[in-house]
Amino acid sequence: MAVMNFLVGLLAAARPKHAQSGPPHAAPESDSDVTPRGSGDSAANHPGQGFGSLTFLYPMHNEEAHLGRAVNAAIEVGNALVRSGEIDQFDILIVDDASSDGTGVLADALAAALPRVSVVHHRARLRLRGALRTGFAEADGDLVLYTDADLPFDLAEAAKALRIMRLYEADIVSAYRFNRSGDNRRRLTRSYLENHLVQAIFGLRLRDMGFAFKLVRRSVLETLDLQHKRSLHPIELLVRTHHKGFQIVQFGVDYFPRARRGGRTAAKPAPPRSSEAKRLRQPLAPLATGLAPLRPGGSTSTAGPSRAPSPTHESASENSRPRRRPSTTPATR
Repeated sequence: MAVMNFLVGLLAAARPKHAQSGPPHAAPESDSDVTPRGSGDSAANHPGQGFGSLTFLYPMHNEEAHLGRAVNAAIEVGNALVRSGEIDQFDILIVDDASSDGTGVLADALAAALPRVSVVHHRARLRLRGALRTGFAEADGDLVLYTDADLPFDLAEAAKALRIMRLYEADIVSAYRFNRSGDNRRRLTRSYLENHLVQAIFGLRLRDMGFAFKLVRRSVLETLDLQHKRSLHPIELLVRTHHKGFQIVQFGVDYFPRARRGGRTAAKPAPPRSSEAKRLRQPLAPLATGLAPLRPGGSTSTAGPSRAPSPTHESASENSRPRRRPSTTPATR
């Protein structure tokens, strides 16, 4: 019954209001939540020259135990991407979905200590769909990478996703899991039904569509009218953008399923190399002073990027201050 209700919601959400032959390029009606972009001649509009900015998006509910490691991993990977020239700068956005533990307090403390981190708080719990809507609407990056706080995959795979997006000119890069043997039978059954029904009804030739690995261009998100939606499911994101003619590419990643008592178990597949795992467990304190300097600045396939976005041109001093976002009901900062 839950799966049927989910599909009914998808059908209503994906019904087009008017015919559309390809990805729209019109400017959004309002720029209140959109960071101004550079000119059309920006380097980010030319494949092979790197992207502008990237936002790591973490929707969270009671993730106090995983929050520090998630931020640590995003900073490590983000710095590596800046050094490699894939992006010019990055930031981390945490959406606290009315957590009852210390997630909100810890997130605020990290935002106060680390200029790259910002937080949006929900007064009432809106679950994943509501947290995703808020996060995608509030994210500032030219690209947005959504994943879970307990790191269901090695975040270093973001470099591969960016390369795929650039080489294949994709609008969305969505990962699927190689091995799901660690998941329980109920989750596997629901995922199987959702994916096969969506494939049959909407014609998407994609796998594991609900997995928490979505790299999305800002230009795609601006077509979804997020300011007037209450929620956005990961599968709905793929269905709606597919119907708008955007290019979606997939690739596989090793999966670390969440253990019953919290955290991730790396029994299947093998965990990351020991040196990488040690770096991910390092305390957050040194990161505040060890950040890399900021530089100014409709089809689907399984392999692996479309129009490249323009980079933002923010000075280092501007990025040293916490970002201020317009309030989003029912979210508070």
